[in-house]
Amino acid sequence: MIRSKFKSVFISIIALVLTVLLVLFLFYIKPSEGREIFNTDFYLAVIETTEQANKSNITFYNKDLIAVGTREIKLGSMGSSFDLPRIYGKNMYVIPKGIGNQKDLTVIMEYDMETGKYETYDMKQPGMNSFSVDEKSIYSVNTLNNTSIISWHDKSSANVKTISKKDVYIGRLDLYDDTLYAFAMTKEKEGIKSNLYLIDTKSFEITATLDISKSGTGQYFSIKIGDAVYFTNQNEISGMTERSSYNLSRLSIKDKTILNIRLKEEHPFQIVNYKDKLIISHYDPVQIQGNKITLYDLETNEQQVVTLENNLSQILIKDDKVYSTDGEYLYAYSINNTAFKLINKIDIYTKRNSSTFYYVSGFFTK
Repeated sequence: MIRSKFKSVFISIIALVLTVLLVLFLFYIKPSEGREIFNTDFYLAVIETTEQANKSNITFYNKDLIAVGTREIKLGSMGSSFDLPRIYGKNMYVIPKGIGNQKDLTVIMEYDMETGKYETYDMKQPGMNSFSVDEKSIYSVNTLNNTSIISWHDKSSANVKTISKKDVYIGRLDLYDDTLYAFAMTKEKEGIKSNLYLIDTKSFEITATLDISKSGTGQYFSIKIGDAVYFTNQNEISGMTERSSYNLSRLSIKDKTILNIRLKEEHPFQIVNYKDKLIISHYDPVQIQGNKITLYDLETNEQQVVTLENNLSQILIKDDKVYSTDGEYLYAYSINNTAFKLINKIDIYTKRNSSTFYYVSGFFTK
């Protein structure tokens, strides 16, 4: 009888120990499914966000693309294909617009990739279209009642200055050296027109207005290489209508002349500088489709088109690999001259079964 009771107690203790070990295993091995862990040695991070609440989730991955941590941010609608995260120094920046149709948040978030802490800078304007940053300042633009407002926020003093442009839609800001480039579109009697405003960041005044109508509209990305700024155009202008564009444009910083380069594929989107080439993704963020890239040789002007296996809502190059996402999976391609080989694919949609609808809005690396 005693032996039987002892055996029963022993079995109960063993069962309890195994249960505790199982709980600990699930607690530590699967951080992305519950426990919040910031891993300072992450290689890549994915943002999932929702419009239904002020909540977003960042999942961290190591170099083998294995999840190693997660972080909840209490901000909603954090980023999209139109306003992907930006890196400056040790910080990642992104626009959180808030809940649903309200889009009432007026801040830009700064996420410290070394500490996992974040803070926000109040730009005093909701529904921002785009932003850019440097060490001391943050610049943003939004459009309300047909008026675009460019805001300058001083990080140290929190002072905000603005420039207003009536009957103008400004969809993209980029900052190179001490000049802010603001890509704009207007509708006039004779048709649609595109302008590029050059703003001196020291005086915060528009110093030049360039007509870029021949380039097109929908300038979602640009990059500075040497004494030139390259930018993509989603649409070409034909009177009061727009059609798909094939244009990559080159702006000379010195003489302000613009050269339009005809690409072989439509909807040029992101531009990444890789060695002596530009890698340009072809993606329509409105239709959410496009899986081709152009390799454009800056010296010879030669083009080569490569078709990848997924839609390219975002691309990023790190360690001679192209990383891209279609909103549910992350793809890694090795680069060998002009050959791209798929070497990894992982599911990054961790909130797929959540009662709240989340979507992947972007990813970033250190």
